[in-house]
Amino acid sequence: MRATLLNQLTRSWNVHRIRRRLKPAVTNAYSGEFSTFEEAHDAIPPRGLVGYDNTEHASWYRERLDQVQSEDYPALFWLERLLTGIETVFDFGGHIGLHYYAWSRMLTLPESVKWKVCEVAAVADAGRALAQQRGVDQQLTFTTDAAEAAGASLFIASGSLQYLEPGFLWRALGSLRLRPRHLLLNKLPVHARRDYVTVQDTGASFHPYTVVSRATLDAELHDLGYHCLDTWKTAGLECRPALRPELDVPDYSGGCWVLRSN
Repeated sequence: MRATLLNQLTRSWNVHRIRRRLKPAVTNAYSGEFSTFEEAHDAIPPRGLVGYDNTEHASWYRERLDQVQSEDYPALFWLERLLTGIETVFDFGGHIGLHYYAWSRMLTLPESVKWKVCEVAAVADAGRALAQQRGVDQQLTFTTDAAEAAGASLFIASGSLQYLEPGFLWRALGSLRLRPRHLLLNKLPVHARRDYVTVQDTGASFHPYTVVSRATLDAELHDLGYHCLDTWKTAGLECRPALRPELDVPDYSGGCWVLRSN
């Protein structure tokens, strides 16, 4: 069965290689449908670099440090609206501080606001070094522990939750004694009907990649006690597993939620 699966994935990746030659702008490729992270991980080609916890990935995205990406503007709009009531920001998967550096150029971010990025160890180390170099290490800090989101004014996850196991957010926030007051989720692959895990090939590394259905996402956030303030589509980002059009996510999603008790 594993051999058959690998043959199917190899055929899918060959399709993506052809696409990259015909259209060099195509970077991320997706292959296969799996029920669990473990199944997706087992299907990754031997000797392929897996995950982001390495020094190579810590050096990525430096060109975005001081630039707001077009897909970030809905989140930036809500951050500006919420800013007067924010004391702490927990930026889950915020790399070396990309959101902090770019968004603070567009907003008047009070010095009293503490911005904490949660990342894998290699990226967090690079982020600390850069924050010290730029003289912002008193406001911008880093951790590898998602439990430090407890009590945050705002929890941000932009393009990061898909790299965690299905249901991660529900479990992580559900385990906290005091949940973040607001959630700001962006660049999330949300399928109209299906929950599944696929494999992402960035051209440099492979990643198990979670796609959540709209019904599951809404149910989990409602169960955690959150009320939806807004949702949006992020045009230009898509997930299209090769040879499986029924799994296509043509536009990513975002939204802002508040704890119902607030």
